Amino acid sequence: MRKNTKFIFFRDDDVFGLNRRFSRLLDLFEELDAPLALSVVPSLMTGPFKQRVREIAAKAGKRLSIAQHGWAHRAHCSHAPYHEFGYSRTFQEQFSDISMGKNIIKDELGVVPCVFVPPWNSFDENTAKALKAAKFKSVSIDLKYAIMPLSGIEYIFTELFFNKKGPQGNWYSEDLSLMMRQILLSQDRYIGIELHHRHFKRWDFRKLRSLITLLKRQNGVRIVSLDLLARKQLKKNKLCRSGVLYFLGYQFVPKPFSISPGRLNPDTFQSHCPGPFKKIGLFQKPEKIIADEFYHELKRSVGALAPKNEPIGLFLSGGIDSAAVLHLLREVCGSKIHTFTASFRHDSGHIGVCERLAKYYSTVHHNIFLPPTLLLALDSFYEHNIPQPIGDNGLLTNYFLTFKMKEYARSIFTGDGADCLLGGLGPHENSEFFLSVDDLNMYFSHNFPKIDLKLPARQAMSKPKGCDRLKDTIIFDLNFLVRNRIDHILYPAAIWKAKACLPYLDRRVVNFGLKIPSRYLIKGKCRKSILRSAFERKLPDFVLKMTKRGFSPPFNEWYVRNMHFVSRKFMIAEDMGIPREYLMALIKTIKKSDHYRVGMKTWLILNLASWYQHSFNKQAQSRDILCNHNILR
Repeated sequence: MRKNTKFIFFRDDDVFGLNRRFSRLLDLFEELDAPLALSVVPSLMTGPFKQRVREIAAKAGKRLSIAQHGWAHRAHCSHAPYHEFGYSRTFQEQFSDISMGKNIIKDELGVVPCVFVPPWNSFDENTAKALKAAKFKSVSIDLKYAIMPLSGIEYIFTELFFNKKGPQGNWYSEDLSLMMRQILLSQDRYIGIELHHRHFKRWDFRKLRSLITLLKRQNGVRIVSLDLLARKQLKKNKLCRSGVLYFLGYQFVPKPFSISPGRLNPDTFQSHCPGPFKKIGLFQKPEKIIADEFYHELKRSVGALAPKNEPIGLFLSGGIDSAAVLHLLREVCGSKIHTFTASFRHDSGHIGVCERLAKYYSTVHHNIFLPPTLLLALDSFYEHNIPQPIGDNGLLTNYFLTFKMKEYARSIFTGDGADCLLGGLGPHENSEFFLSVDDLNMYFSHNFPKIDLKLPARQAMSKPKGCDRLKDTIIFDLNFLVRNRIDHILYPAAIWKAKACLPYLDRRVVNFGLKIPSRYLIKGKCRKSILRSAFERKLPDFVLKMTKRGFSPPFNEWYVRNMHFVSRKFMIAEDMGIPREYLMALIKTIKKSDHYRVGMKTWLILNLASWYQHSFNKQAQSRDILCNHNILR
């Protein structure tokens, strides 16, 4: 079998009754001696259908595969995305339907299905457990959504649709030449083609005949059965392309989904601050009392996290968030405190503020300059078997600072979470998205699935209650943005065996913050007003009067100084399937990378390529590691 052979399988969905279209489909595949998979709905099977399938199965042998398509193909929710197996149903309910369906197919058709096709491609963790308990080997879905890693169960993807429903509800079949082009140019070796025979027109059968004939004549293409892919455990596609698109858009892969079927996306936030979060009743107290109580709640959190009789580390930015943590550390413990301040330029304005703070609170202070060559440390970071790519632009800063701090302290405090919890994020920061619809249509429409990029964010949004939009935004940030972006702090800490201490994300502090009325969080142009009130006359005035500053890397300098590194990562990105046209468009904008959105697009490609290189492409890894831990010294 040639190494570059493409394996094609056909899967016909919503199969349960015998009619002229179904008989004609079976006859066509029998005449052309081509394998076909029937995705059968167990509870809807009719008597004539069962008899015909038993006859054709005995005649076709291994050429015919039977997959189980849910139980009754009945939605258990009233809105999209619909599901028969999903969040509204318990494990026992799902297991009962799955096992009953499997037994019916076994008894009535004489076949034991090993592949499960969830209706509407929807399922959850309980479905995965039920499938494993029912001894299914594989799940076959399309690539519309990012995937959830499954333990002990393989994915088999359908990538193309022979016929599909249009925006107006009308069904149509794809252009034959376009389908052949997509198959031959696809980066994947295993390509599933989804059929819906119930919506075939007369000319669709002629077009399908032509497609199968062309594929059988094409060198390097082999039509195989779905059961072969499931039972032989052939090497499946490594990447879920919808997950790649979500990463390039959000700068993270939304949990619990994954870019790769075999790699988990651990919910690290749950171990620090279990969610999900919902609206709760607001305090009916004066602002001064709430500010004082918040101060003591945050102090409790800092005290609970601070180690006894050990040096403590703190990332000090010069803003009120980390300064407040420093003040409380001085109150609750007498340990030596090492403060670390990062800067991309030696003359950065916040350096002086941090030095004054360090002197005020008698810490051992370290100013850390981050050179442009820090970009090369991406390889060093992703050498550590990181489950998913991480796109937060603070990743390398945290990685480098944690490396430096580990010599002095094992417990590292940060002020992260305060902006989200206390209304410190501006509107533009709540809507950071780096892959536009124009990008999707212009560069990714050929070899990537057509997906709704904003779907994961919409699913994380709670239904608005009342007119408090700020609280809705804060809850969304906690449940979606913070939950997914916190990895840029936690993974560097884990690599260097340090403890990341995040007092603002303590569950009790978060619950307290959610009860603070919005009018106390933002006053005019002043954000995090309640935090300033809580630390009034405690923190120095020069901190309380500080305005929020961004701390984005100098992307332009990073990329121009390390152009050889950037070029190699772009080559790896192209190897993994990122369209060449998109990469060329980014290269043309390198010199404009100091514009945040422009710089972030290239940053995400570099992270994706580095992650892929150290997760899958071992050959490229061995010949292309430009840096190791020496880069950090």
